Amino acid sequence: MKEKFSAALIIVLFLTSMSFSAIALSSESEDDGVECARAQYVDIGITSSSSDDYENTLALAELAEEDINQYCEAQGSKFRFRFHLKDNKGSGEVALTNTMEFDEMGINLIVGHGWSGQCQASLDYVNENNMLLLSPSSTFPLLAIPRDNLYRLIPSDNVQGKVIVDLYEFLNVRAVAILYRDDAWGQGLSGVIDEICQDRGIQVLANVPYNPNDWDFGTHLTDIEDVLDTSGHATDELAFQLVSFDEAVDILNEAEAGSYPTLNSIKWYGCDGTSQSQAIIDSAGDQASWVKLYSPKLGPVWDDPDFVELDTRYRAKTGQDLEIYKAVQYDCCWVYAKSVLKARSDKTCLVKLAMCWLVRDYEGVSGLCTFDVNGDRIGGNYDIWGYGLLNGIPSNIRYGYYDLETDMIIWYDARAPDFVIPEFHLGTISVIAAGLIALFIAGRRPHFILRK
Repeated sequence: MKEKFSAALIIVLFLTSMSFSAIALSSESEDDGVECARAQYVDIGITSSSSDDYENTLALAELAEEDINQYCEAQGSKFRFRFHLKDNKGSGEVALTNTMEFDEMGINLIVGHGWSGQCQASLDYVNENNMLLLSPSSTFPLLAIPRDNLYRLIPSDNVQGKVIVDLYEFLNVRAVAILYRDDAWGQGLSGVIDEICQDRGIQVLANVPYNPNDWDFGTHLTDIEDVLDTSGHATDELAFQLVSFDEAVDILNEAEAGSYPTLNSIKWYGCDGTSQSQAIIDSAGDQASWVKLYSPKLGPVWDDPDFVELDTRYRAKTGQDLEIYKAVQYDCCWVYAKSVLKARSDKTCLVKLAMCWLVRDYEGVSGLCTFDVNGDRIGGNYDIWGYGLLNGIPSNIRYGYYDLETDMIIWYDARAPDFVIPEFHLGTISVIAAGLIALFIAGRRPHFILRK
């Protein structure tokens, strides 16, 4: 009888504790509103993808920590947050080591990792050890896994790949040669581009991998030049697609220095890894301005007051503009903090539950942060960046953007003075009229619009 009573008591206590947890998560208030005499600190890990990004990530983490703790104080919350930075040094192995070290420190929430290969290297460990990764920039499609412990506040490359191929069609591309970084991210994005091109009738002439740690771009570019020369397509129907990071500098310089007349007479296309690159501006700016290197990248709401304010403060600390992945990284810090406040706990299971509830309608400085069923951001508008000369100086230029809601590409004539409108065939004039009306309402001036 005593054993039955004890068992019943345990069940009642368990159900009672679960009920209080559910009440805490569903409460509209994030804390009890009573300031405690002693703060309760929550430690969160954050990683830089590479050493080049360490100082900027540190500056961003300092801004986030300051803002979040000011918010907690204003709300009378007992919680305070501390962010601990580690450098992944461009390595998946180092990212895993850093993840394990965070675990040893008692840190189970990590803002990271930035690169898909780094997330992939750490995923089994975080799943097995009840930790969470919240990545600001990993986009590898095969990491879109439901119910795992990796969440990504960025759309997967299934979205970016579509935008890139939409851009091919918009600029009348009929055949493309792809050179991609041979890692998880490069394989994923190049594969998506290849698959969508086949579905749309765009010929993929070559899909060439390169070793990101030991490359010979002269050999690769010679092979691609030969493929382009024998394709049977006019140069204005050809494209060269780079899926690359800052090693694009060496590719551009090799193309400029070597004998590649066809490569140097067609437009180049990039991706988020080649967009707004200061390394390209500094070390290959003239060549990038010549070939344009049109590179889609998730875009913020540029005139949003919160984004503008953070951009101003970030620039004051770093001397650089706030690019989208840093804005997303800032949002990751806030999503964790708000989830802890909503859960009133930093336990992984409760934070995970609160986070999925929070992001349904959470609007950060980078925009709406809603997850899909795989725990990835659902999508957004993409800016189409490239390179060009402004007053004779190589510069980042926003040539246009992709609008998710209307599924259209909008091109700015003022940003592309040397651009020639491609031939096009549309079923009805109403498509153009609808697009022009939409742009008039938005107060934008289009160069040309094509509905997909």
